[in-house]
Amino acid sequence: MLAVSIHEHAGLGNQIWRAVCCRVFADRLGYDYAVSSPGWRGPFLNFDFGKKISLNVEQSSDFYDCDELPDGILHYYEEESIHHKTAPGEIGEADKNFLTIKDNTYINGNFQRMSYIEDYRDKICDWLSYDDKYKVRDYSSENICVIQIRGGDYKTGHSVLPAEYYRFAMKHMKDNNPDIRFVIVTDDPEFASQMVPGVEIVGSAISEEKDKYQKNISWYTYPGGPVSIDYSILNTAKYAIISASTFAFWPIWTNNELLNVIAPKYWFDWSRSNGWWRPKDSIVNDERWLWLDTDGDLYPSDVCLKEND
Repeated sequence: MLAVSIHEHAGLGNQIWRAVCCRVFADRLGYDYAVSSPGWRGPFLNFDFGKKISLNVEQSSDFYDCDELPDGILHYYEEESIHHKTAPGEIGEADKNFLTIKDNTYINGNFQRMSYIEDYRDKICDWLSYDDKYKVRDYSSENICVIQIRGGDYKTGHSVLPAEYYRFAMKHMKDNNPDIRFVIVTDDPEFASQMVPGVEIVGSAISEEKDKYQKNISWYTYPGGPVSIDYSILNTAKYAIISASTFAFWPIWTNNELLNVIAPKYWFDWSRSNGWWRPKDSIVNDERWLWLDTDGDLYPSDVCLKEND
């Protein structure tokens, strides 16, 4: 069995990465899996947490060290941290040791690497399914583009995207379809209105119902309603513009109706990269994904993959 934990102070996107990767690794190796899930922010998703297990974990950033291994778990493995030669800090190449890891291991890391999951997409779409009562199809139209804007705790880090990113992306969408209409989903409506003024904000940000499962991420207290609304809007959109947000990644990557999405080239390092990607292994190999650079130019995934070799 492979075991992993999630933590209540991590956002839903980061929680999904840990839960999904544990299940993928276990499936590849023919093991059982167990996800300890206190503070799970996605109760609307039909995700199976596997075997029942109780883990006593201590939070350190987005990584969770296991204080004491539970019965039946004999080993501990932490994802290898690989540094880029020129980029600042850990760049996040895939750790190939997950192909040979021992049974009965607690695994640790953020696991945000496309090569871990890309060949499991169909299975993961099933794992992350949700019931019809949560589905919002009001913005699933070829004449609507959903813009996802991440504010909140992102505003104090380098992964936040400036207004010009959204202006560039919206221009490309308009060039493709002059009649296209934009709507915004966001965790931070005040910030979103500053970035893209005059565009309608929809989804959880305007919901009167509050989401008891969301609470806060880092120092930022989420002000909106059920995130299932935004998740479903992104998961059924035909066109989308997204930030470098793991929350946006999952519903867009598993969206089978998507025609095109524009995402920031270099992902978390759009504003400061001179050619590196963070994580290095973060390019979605899908012709529907287009990557926008700081000059406002779009690049298809195959070009980005060649540049990133």
